[in-house]
Amino acid sequence: MEISKAVKLVIAYLIFIFILSVVPVKQSRWLEYFPWDKVVHFIFYVILAYLLLSAFRGTRHPYVNSFICAFCFGCFIELVQYFIPYRSFDLKDIAADTIGLVTGLWLSSKIRFKKFSHWQTHTRH
Repeated sequence: MEISKAVKLVIAYLIFIFILSVVPVKQSRWLEYFPWDKVVHFIFYVILAYLLLSAFRGTRHPYVNSFICAFCFGCFIELVQYFIPYRSFDLKDIAADTIGLVTGLWLSSKIRFKKFSHWQTHTRH
């Protein structure tokens, strides 16, 4: 059984997120005033939602499967960070991940719905 390109892309993206999540990060004083890392979490999980939906296309519940996979991955990352001395567990990161995930799923549903509506109005009878 061959692994699809969408699944390979998801795996590569998950590895990328994991590596960024475990490497040491130098904290700047300006980060105290604006939580850039929460914005990055949000953006990464919007992208992850779209990639997972592409990978789960054709399955019975692609949105539910995508949500469960991404949410569990975000929790896993935070759990790993709890045990790394130079990183920390943060519920706000899980919240930013989840908000990005839900936003990505919502945007994907709107984009796909628009495409479907467009196809439906231009079909011949």
